[in-house]
Amino acid sequence: MIPPNIGIGPINTKETAGGRIAQALRTNYFGQMSTISVRYFVRAIAGSIFGILLAAITVAAVNFDVGYLEGMPIPLTMYYVLTFQFVLVVLPFVGIAFVPWTGRMAWLAAIALTALVWGLLVLDPIIRGGGDANLGLYLLVIVSPAIVFGGALAADSWARHRTDH
Repeated sequence: MIPPNIGIGPINTKETAGGRIAQALRTNYFGQMSTISVRYFVRAIAGSIFGILLAAITVAAVNFDVGYLEGMPIPLTMYYVLTFQFVLVVLPFVGIAFVPWTGRMAWLAAIALTALVWGLLVLDPIIRGGGDANLGLYLLVIVSPAIVFGGALAADSWARHRTDH
């Protein structure tokens, strides 16, 4: 006698281990189709796309302004500099997009902190009047993804705590 579902019939049914795993992945604990994972995925992708657009605009605006103010724009052949700047801007926004409990305050704080940090690059030549490179400012820009992400999560936590009471 042949045991059921061994070599006969579909393999991906509820009776097989693979079928039980597939069924568990498709449903939540109550046996209903889970929309939470779909919402999370859509939110993460939409947030990532928003972060990519914001990073492209930020890098283009800062490089145009700094190049205009200092009289020497960054040529497009230095794509590695532009790519590095783009990654520095986009990292906190992608991080916020993939944290499932962040709200509107995290996004607003991240936008404000990004504008502050990258605005300093534009204001530096105006305030200092040119001259040598401002290494402290460049180090701040390099660690800015951690500052922006941490500040966004702190602002979101503050907003959630404030509305809980």
